[in-house]
Amino acid sequence: MSPAPSEGRIGKYRLVKRLAVGGMADIFLAQQWGPRGYERTVVVKTIRADLVEEEDLIHMLIEEARIASNLHHDAIVEVVEVGEEAGTHYLVMEFIFGRDLGQIRDRCHELGWRIPYEHTTAIIAEVLDALHYAHHDATFKGKPLHVIHRDVSPQNVLVGFDGSVTLLDFGLAKAAAQISRTRAGVLKGKYAYMSPEQVNFKGVDHRADLFSTGVVLWEMLTQRRLFFRANEYETVQSVMACQVPFPRVIRPDLPWNGSWVAYRALRKSARWRYRDAAAMRQSLLRDDDRDRDAAKDALAEWMQRLFDKELAQRNMALSRARNDPPRHRQIMDAGFELLEEVTDPDLRFRPPPP
Repeated sequence: MSPAPSEGRIGKYRLVKRLAVGGMADIFLAQQWGPRGYERTVVVKTIRADLVEEEDLIHMLIEEARIASNLHHDAIVEVVEVGEEAGTHYLVMEFIFGRDLGQIRDRCHELGWRIPYEHTTAIIAEVLDALHYAHHDATFKGKPLHVIHRDVSPQNVLVGFDGSVTLLDFGLAKAAAQISRTRAGVLKGKYAYMSPEQVNFKGVDHRADLFSTGVVLWEMLTQRRLFFRANEYETVQSVMACQVPFPRVIRPDLPWNGSWVAYRALRKSARWRYRDAAAMRQSLLRDDDRDRDAAKDALAEWMQRLFDKELAQRNMALSRARNDPPRHRQIMDAGFELLEEVTDPDLRFRPPPP
């Protein structure tokens, strides 16, 4: 396998900007062109060259990615293509203009805002809808897929500026867990969102995803980290102990319903959690009488206020591109800098000071 390209092309995609280097992949913002002026912005993940020796694991990762490409749900990122060129394996996904939950929490901390309760429940409800589809409803050639995500975490929940909510990286966590047994750093920052059975490398079912979603919900409600500690060993020990304060003990102003849903999802034994994501979602929305469109519109408005400066800068870049066609490509490339800012996941979800 050749090293991942830092610029240029792969397949039919032009790599515009490196967004991040992860435990298993380099991540690029890219463009696809077609006939009659067709353009599409995508995200390309190229599997790291230093994993070339892990042939069995690479095969597992590619197969998991192919399974993920058969998931078709509004709240699951679309896998456009799984391919290989000159020995470099790559995965192409749709680009969504938005920010992940870690970035949202960081911005709220900077501004002294809180994520409103109704937006928290709307976001988690969409995540649970996507999970239930993957766990129970997704099929391929008439056979159920029973896909478990295994990595529901803030950096994998993307909120669009249109109010959409999308769950990323379906199917990749299983390979990551296997690779982590021989390579350090692959699961950096992930243990704090794993279930006790995951950190023990025991068999997991769909209820592990409910636990991880419960961690994300608990942290959104309380604005604190739950299991994250100073190092990975202490974090794993914290997950295994699974001592979870009731959210209203930390924030007495929280509604009982959301607090109880998070608390139940975080039971150490999977059998005491919700039976499935649909049941958890139904409980979470028990006090919410808004329809989905109203919730989405309200979330979009809030996101646009939260990131108003970045959106204004992007709109200026796009306006200059339209008014100066010869400089269109240069300005659009610069504009991509404003579309997505990826930082270390551990820094994107900083807790507020005590």
